[in-house]
Amino acid sequence: MDGMPSNFSKPSSKPPFKSPSKPSRPSSGPKSTSRDIGHAVHTKCTKHALHAKHVVEGAVEIELCPSVFYNPHMQLSRSLSVLAAKAIMSCEEEKAEHEGGAARKQGSFIKALDAFTASGVRGLRYAKEAGFDVDFLDLSKGAVEWCKRNVKKNGVKGKVWHRDVVEFLTSNDAINEQYTFIELDPFGSPIPFLWPAFYYLVRTGARKRPAYLSITATDGPVLCGLQKEAARKYYKVEPLHNSFCHETGLRILIRAAAETALLLNAGVEPLVSFYYRHQFKTILRVQKGEDAARKTLFFIGRAIDPFTKKAYGPIWLGPLHDKQTIKEMERKAREAKERAEQEKKEKGEKGEGGKRGLWRKSLVYVEAFEKELNIDKPYFFSLPDVFKRYGIKGNMLSVKKVISLLRQKGYKAEPTHIDSEGVKTNASVEELVKLIKAHRR
Repeated sequence: MDGMPSNFSKPSSKPPFKSPSKPSRPSSGPKSTSRDIGHAVHTKCTKHALHAKHVVEGAVEIELCPSVFYNPHMQLSRSLSVLAAKAIMSCEEEKAEHEGGAARKQGSFIKALDAFTASGVRGLRYAKEAGFDVDFLDLSKGAVEWCKRNVKKNGVKGKVWHRDVVEFLTSNDAINEQYTFIELDPFGSPIPFLWPAFYYLVRTGARKRPAYLSITATDGPVLCGLQKEAARKYYKVEPLHNSFCHETGLRILIRAAAETALLLNAGVEPLVSFYYRHQFKTILRVQKGEDAARKTLFFIGRAIDPFTKKAYGPIWLGPLHDKQTIKEMERKAREAKERAEQEKKEKGEKGEGGKRGLWRKSLVYVEAFEKELNIDKPYFFSLPDVFKRYGIKGNMLSVKKVISLLRQKGYKAEPTHIDSEGVKTNASVEELVKLIKAHRR
């Protein structure tokens, strides 16, 4: 499910991203089984049907029962996913044009499964804003009931399945649907669901052309090295808990997905990957075959901590984003922002809230993703951490100033979406500290 709250900064000369805080330990939660919880939610939702809350997000309007999960703080994350979906759809439409229209019948357009759908908001946005054909799935009876209401309310023709994800993906029902895009957004770690998702996509959707897997993880304490034993057990990795651990966590997640694909002689390519609030998110293109697997294997390995010089990992060492996808996401974000501004103007509304503010923030993130592609290092330097570690006295320099100093010396340097006080650069930390100290003299 979607992540935990934190604040989003206003635009400035550096990207408006909140510095990552120490990951909190998730609650152990109730000891009930998922079926017990589903029955309880169904009972509560039936009871509260007359007191439904109406929410508008993007192009959809949904009704919410108090017991059906919906995180309003993750609208931006869902909007970034929608932009990626739009970019994927544009790519598929181009392929269809080159293949002369018959490709539509062969499945070149996207049929998606929104697993762990809850209210259905993400899948509905994929359907109405990106043009996907979407089906919905949840084990909770209450969630399924309310998802059906929301699907009908928004005029979407998708099926709503009341099934367990693993059981469904290995069933003939799923095989007959021929999904080419799967959305995995569970509570905590997605690890238990990677194998059935990849196995399904490789034997159905990715046989002849790419398929897509969208993965969310919210087990931050594990991915960020606070729970090392759990990281070793579930992710088979030696994690880090330091100032760039959130990028490391993202790369651990991608590597886990990539290694699962390799077991099926398939490969992955991250189209867009990001950390937002307490959520790690990656959307992958999945391609079957020896060539795709070989390319994927090339990007898996151990990295060297720039501070301690010790190895950690293994992690994903390749790009977090695909350049073509990011460019298309940027174009779609600008179009959405302009439409929202026009609607606001026609209604005589003022301020930065609503759709206009949402797409403006989305655009800022996408622009940051594009800049990150210029640096091939699997980490960044958080300036407060650098100043503290190396005893640099006085006021901290701004990200903009540090990037300027690095570029003047011929280094590559860019901001990062993960930390508003972070810098990605191909310079070593020793070179960075030397430049900062020289500037202070």
